[in-house]
Amino acid sequence: MHNAPAVSFPVGRSPLQGGLLVLLAGLGCFAVAIWSIGSDRLNWRHWTAAGSCVAISASVMWSWWHTSTGSISWDGVAWHWAVGARSVRVLPETVLDLQSALLLRLQMAEDRGVAWVWLDRASSPSRWMALRRAIYCLAKRADAPLADIADNPLATRVP
Repeated sequence: MHNAPAVSFPVGRSPLQGGLLVLLAGLGCFAVAIWSIGSDRLNWRHWTAAGSCVAISASVMWSWWHTSTGSISWDGVAWHWAVGARSVRVLPETVLDLQSALLLRLQMAEDRGVAWVWLDRASSPSRWMALRRAIYCLAKRADAPLADIADNPLATRVP
């Protein structure tokens, strides 16, 4: 089995993620509205729930709007997550694959941090299949420590 070719893919705000957040926020606010309408009279609990729903929805949408942009790249040996001038080695794990969108969990090799990114085909349709091939080319062994995988990613190939 050959390695996947090098590929770089832009990462930014995902319309799918934004749509899911709007849907969930709308459902939460709808539930509070139905509960309030079904009550005989409004009290502090209703107002607290409504205020919390609006505040949480606004916070989530603000966070989505300010999603950092960068790129994820495979150089034939290792994965890199770059935001601005900073680039770190990562190990991507596919959490959700919707064919035209991927939710990845990026395990940072150096500082053991984690980043979650949504990738959309619309960001770069010409590189989408190359990205998918690279992501699925190597699979993380369950028993291998992250440092070993980061040092020798080819050892993690599924037989």
